[in-house]
Amino acid sequence: GLERAPEHVGLDLSGHLLGTPAARERDLYCESLVPTKFDCAPLRAILRGRWKYVSSVEPELYDLVDDPGETRNRHDQQPQEAAQLRSRLSRLLEGSVGAARSQAAEADAESLGRIQALGYAGGMVSTSLEPAPGAQDAKDFLPLYERFMQVYPLRSAGREEEALAVCREVLAARPGLLDVLENQGSLLVHLERDEEAIEVYDEYLARAGEQREREATEEGWHPLDLGIGRALVAQGDAHRRLGRRPRALDCYQRAVQADPTSAAPLVAVGDLLAQDLQRYEQAIVSYRIALGVDPASVVARKNLGNCHFALGQLEAAERAYARVVQLAPEDAQAQSDLGSVRLEQGRAGDAVGPLEEACRLEPADVTSHVRLGRALTALERWDEARDTFRAALASDPSSGAAAFGLGLCLLEEGRRQEALAAWEGHA
Repeated sequence: GLERAPEHVGLDLSGHLLGTPAARERDLYCESLVPTKFDCAPLRAILRGRWKYVSSVEPELYDLVDDPGETRNRHDQQPQEAAQLRSRLSRLLEGSVGAARSQAAEADAESLGRIQALGYAGGMVSTSLEPAPGAQDAKDFLPLYERFMQVYPLRSAGREEEALAVCREVLAARPGLLDVLENQGSLLVHLERDEEAIEVYDEYLARAGEQREREATEEGWHPLDLGIGRALVAQGDAHRRLGRRPRALDCYQRAVQADPTSAAPLVAVGDLLAQDLQRYEQAIVSYRIALGVDPASVVARKNLGNCHFALGQLEAAERAYARVVQLAPEDAQAQSDLGSVRLEQGRAGDAVGPLEEACRLEPADVTSHVRLGRALTALERWDEARDTFRAALASDPSSGAAAFGLGLCLLEEGRRQEALAAWEGHA
């Protein structure tokens, strides 16, 4: 086996596996904060010896020796044991939460993102073992929670209407649940029912605002990610599709304020400025700020390149696209854009590589094939160019650009009648 390190931190637990545990008992702590996302009390437990104590609205105590399946709650029969374990759990929680809070105050955006990615998001958690007023016991909410969990496989299967019906069913039983509202809103956006989505996000934002106010006014509470920035971006997207650009821009700007660690709202601002208003210089500023927040944002860098290309700033566009290809080599559009800008720079030889890769990644993409055909034509690689244009026409027989390129190749080969036929078919 591996040699033992000269110094290590931790305890030797091998005795528990070998049936000879150490004499000193250890407290084992476990928790689930998922219930807080549904207005339920968090589940926190402590194990010591044969006993397991679970803190919730209705406390539980189990004898793991006589009842390893945890089917008989002994809390009322063993009040002294329950009280001792509750006290130990309270002291343990106060120490761990206090340390976590001081660390969180110094945490950078990347660390917070990793925490949220682990699922610690969407609710508020008390540092006290006393349940919040009105909080439901997680056990009582379990049937409704299991019903809500059906939303995700339904969405994956493309059964959005059924998923939407489940969200409405859960909200009818428990109005205002943030996770459910967020799913309902995103489903409506996907179904292009933007007016309904806006109303749902209004309710979501009002509910999240109440939770934020609670944080400010009540002792012992600290928030997890409430998703306000995400909701504002989604609501802004809905306004934008309805042509309400000022309202969309207002949503995006509020999202930037709500979540300054996310690049998404800044990208959304840039997209509106560039794609809807053709205000490319202002969009470039927004994309650059987004990249300052998240240098690995492929969308921000790709759209930055598009703005530079639209302004004729080909070198800057080429740099942006090349960086996107480094970050996401399987992105066919980025490969195609990189080849296109090099073609515009007169660098047909340098354009062929990324364009061939784009065609490999997306064999049916007509634009990439036409661009590759143009590059091969510029290099006088007529046979390859002809086959490339034909591949484009196989995907889209109506492509005039592919037909024109094919005609040039045929004309170069002395096949004048075939060239004329290709052009006349798309005149």
